[in-house]
Amino acid sequence: MESLTKKEEAELPHISHGFLKRIHEHWGWVVTIGVSVVWFLIIGSHYVYALTFISLQNDFDASATLIGLIGSVYLSLGCCLSPLTSWLQRHYSHRTISILAILITTVSYVVSSFMQSLVILVFTFGVLSGIAYNFVYTSLHHILVCYFPSKRCRAPIAIANVGPTIAMLCLSPIIEKLLSLYGWRWTLRIQGLVICVFGLLACTVFKKPPVWKKSEKQEEKKSHGHSGYLTAVLKLPETWIFSLATFLTGVASTFLYVYIGSYIVSKGLTEEQSSIGMTACGCGSLVACFIGAVVIDRTSFPTIYLLPVLSVLTSLTFIILIWVHTLVPVITMCIVVGLLRTGYNILILPPAVELLGTARALEAGTLSISSLGAGYIVGSYISGKMFDAFGSYDIALYICSGIYLAAAMLALMAPIYQRIFARDRYMVDRKFTDLQNTENLQVPNVQYEYLLIERESVI
Repeated sequence: MESLTKKEEAELPHISHGFLKRIHEHWGWVVTIGVSVVWFLIIGSHYVYALTFISLQNDFDASATLIGLIGSVYLSLGCCLSPLTSWLQRHYSHRTISILAILITTVSYVVSSFMQSLVILVFTFGVLSGIAYNFVYTSLHHILVCYFPSKRCRAPIAIANVGPTIAMLCLSPIIEKLLSLYGWRWTLRIQGLVICVFGLLACTVFKKPPVWKKSEKQEEKKSHGHSGYLTAVLKLPETWIFSLATFLTGVASTFLYVYIGSYIVSKGLTEEQSSIGMTACGCGSLVACFIGAVVIDRTSFPTIYLLPVLSVLTSLTFIILIWVHTLVPVITMCIVVGLLRTGYNILILPPAVELLGTARALEAGTLSISSLGAGYIVGSYISGKMFDAFGSYDIALYICSGIYLAAAMLALMAPIYQRIFARDRYMVDRKFTDLQNTENLQVPNVQYEYLLIERESVI
């Protein structure tokens, strides 16, 4: 399969053979590396916010709820603004949106380093960085789906997630050292400069993705637009069931992103050991990326059925976190946390696409990511309030464990409901045509998408 459109290929310098020609023919993988770099800089930098959390808590002597709100606002907006980013994608290129995100992040870090109030930091650091997070998270997820249609997107998404994973491995000790030497203000300024320089360079590889040919009926339906299809999808019961499962996952997952560093310190360990814990999370994430890239993409098992399993395992992990107190068990559990956390990041989009269909990949991604973000903002209140009230995260861990069990049941109910009560909409077990072996660039298995393309009356 050629990754470039015919027009773009014609504009390239003639290369009869060799390494450069192979790169142009497989430009999707170059884009995957670029996405990984941008996610390393923007998403990875905020994955280690748990270390900055401790410095802010010491500097401002504020409640865990307020400081955690900064991180949860960032995570929430990073997901809830998906409809806005989806609208921008229809008017601007992925490269333009990514460059804008890089500049917003740089401004956010530099301006935040001068703030003297946590309330203002919620806006300058939480809101602005959250907007940039969503721009690159949603738009670059979409560009990967465009270059690698159908289930072939799972491996590139897993590889792209290596970026934030390496950030946890590399940045955790670096950020901890910068915080101890220069404080959080100069640390943010240094991060802002690095993100600006290397982020803009990485954005240069985001060329316009290929446009796959559609059937005539698809072209006729194109006039309905994104909002029309989104409205149609929202009428489906399984959409709300799956969205609620994703929302509950976001509520419980806030602890794993925002409060994990503070949790390690609450166990009587040092801030330096907290940095080791964050690095351990990175090790677990690296394992998850390897599994996602090598193992999952080679299986025909529907990924939507993996979500309940993942949620149950995470629920058990929260219970175990209550009873570990020494360094080695805590670090071991951090590895498990990183594995499960990144595993969900890899699986967040493919299950939604399996449930709603590849023709509605954009709508599926918008709904799943937005639901997750809505949960993040609630999760900060639960974990922070429990710590402020009891001086321990034990109650919060029990609550999050129960929430994950509820999310597991709902995630399982969505495809089961579709299979029992709406068999004409059940798409999970249908197979996709492998586009890599097709000569004509057609949307895979048009009949697979008949519900949303040709039979909207059923909805």
